[in-house]
Amino acid sequence: MNFAPANTRGAKRSMTSLSTMSDRSTLLWSFSLSVLIVSICACSKTTNGPPPEAVPAIVLKMAPRGWAIADDTSGQVPYGHYWGNREAEYRGPRGRRIVFMGPGDVQFTWWDKNDDLQRENLAKETLEVWIMPGAYRESWESRLAWHTPPRAELIFSSVTVKIYANESARWASQASEARFNVILKEASTRVRPLGLCEVPLSWSTWRADLIRELAASASH
Repeated sequence: MNFAPANTRGAKRSMTSLSTMSDRSTLLWSFSLSVLIVSICACSKTTNGPPPEAVPAIVLKMAPRGWAIADDTSGQVPYGHYWGNREAEYRGPRGRRIVFMGPGDVQFTWWDKNDDLQRENLAKETLEVWIMPGAYRESWESRLAWHTPPRAELIFSSVTVKIYANESARWASQASEARFNVILKEASTRVRPLGLCEVPLSWSTWRADLIRELAASASH
């Protein structure tokens, strides 16, 4: 198809104009992104988190009635971040894990030797919270490993402290754990799924509650 010279020059001018507009848009977008990155960096450098020792009280303050601390252990890393042998080989900063137990029952399901499904309330709902130093970093290798379990998620981050959390469940008592050991002997030898049921926590707003309260407790 033939084009008249005038139309060709007009097309070139249009293309040049579009190219210039595109270049300006790219520069504007890059500038805006740079400003955003600088703002985020500046904010993270000037924002401190709540004192690590205050975090348990903050969680309990937001938790519904019936929640209490079931375990408090130091020298920990968030669940799933350094899976398997990686956790034993990990030499970076460690933190504190606090397990908050709620009132909700969690059933354990199994199949007996008659292949009948059994359900027993052996566990309680729990929320695990890790209080980590601000310098802590998650392993990128764990993100690439297909067999890695769901990792504890980052709830709050600042220069001085990072807070991770994960929904879980644990035996309600030593008697429940002892009962579990008996079940293992009574369960069907056939390949049957058995384990704790996955149920949402009764404290359904825990994530939003903690994000809001931790941010409010941070000093700028």
